[in-house]
Amino acid sequence: MAERIKCVSDRPTRVTRTMCMLFLLSTFVAATVAGEKFFDPTHADFKKCGFDHVSLLCDPDEVLTKAERTRIDNELKVFEPRTSLRKRGEKKGNCSLAGITPAVYVVKDGDEEKIEAITAYMKEEWTLDKSCGNDLMIVLSANETQYHVYRNPNATHQTSLGPYDVAHYINREVDNLTAGKMGAALFNVLRKTLARATAKYPAWKRTAFPNPMRGEHVKCGLKEAGPFCDPDGIFDEEEREVILGNLAIFEEQTRHSPVAVSHNASTFCRDRGYSMGLAVMRKVEGTYNRNPSNFPGGTQKKLTELAHYMINTWKLDEKCGKQFIMAISIDDGFFAVTAPADSLMRMDKFTKYFEANGSLFVRAEVRLALRGIFTSAAEDAHSGALFTLFNRRRRSVTRRL
Repeated sequence: MAERIKCVSDRPTRVTRTMCMLFLLSTFVAATVAGEKFFDPTHADFKKCGFDHVSLLCDPDEVLTKAERTRIDNELKVFEPRTSLRKRGEKKGNCSLAGITPAVYVVKDGDEEKIEAITAYMKEEWTLDKSCGNDLMIVLSANETQYHVYRNPNATHQTSLGPYDVAHYINREVDNLTAGKMGAALFNVLRKTLARATAKYPAWKRTAFPNPMRGEHVKCGLKEAGPFCDPDGIFDEEEREVILGNLAIFEEQTRHSPVAVSHNASTFCRDRGYSMGLAVMRKVEGTYNRNPSNFPGGTQKKLTELAHYMINTWKLDEKCGKQFIMAISIDDGFFAVTAPADSLMRMDKFTKYFEANGSLFVRAEVRLALRGIFTSAAEDAHSGALFTLFNRRRRSVTRRL
């Protein structure tokens, strides 16, 4: 089994509850670490980066072949015009229309300190998008399979592309990276990132979100009906199958839980496991939608309303009511967990589960984070810690990731 890639990743300020191993000193701009010098191919250092011309890629250790460097540099240079909303002939200046300017630095060896120092150097010295700051920086260490993705959270841009997306695509290339196929991995990451940056994802309304239990499973990315919906394709087919398996395991692990729902204490319902529904989306609808360029993003209230709607329409366990819905809006940075009105489930527990797995969300290891949440919830359900003897009438909990 391939080794899991390590990461160092920036995140927008909306998700400050979670942290990655970040020690980036904003005042540190030195171009050396332990005697090593860094280079800027956007100015005079392009030859030291493996090029005969100005480029957006630096490969001083020749990790890539010449053909791979040329191919990747070409992909980097077409990224800005392909993601720009400016019309042909329109002058630059309006940052809300600016495309994304990506840059990549590849080294053969590099620990966290070196990766962070290179990123700091790129932010200070490289000439990318100085006017609007609509940059995307990727630093990769080949032998340590470490990476750092930087995306300015304050950039004015139309796309919600974040470091999470790029990190997610890098994680999917773990086989190529551990096999030394850096060129193939980078090319795949850039192509997927471009597709993500130019894609238009809906801000989901509760009545429009697909119901995987009532004939709309294909829209959720499933082959057959199941308690999971991923309409925006955040996961690939294999990852969705793994998540479905985890949901089934959760139901099995929570059988014979000491406390059922308050209205039904029959033997059948006591022995039945808890059915968990999971909905993952890019964004949920916000408070207004008149001006898309100023759209504030989804709200916790709307995500909670969506989760409540799912409880009533997915109908995972109509007989016993041992069901709950977990909804996650990745770009908005919110999660919501909702149970039936007469459930004895302690909603506050889920805040702790998400906080405990927060670093995995930051590292784009969403599937592993979900597995950690499932495991903690199953353990507490089996011991009875997930329930209360009194109905507190708190149907849901909603927080930032």
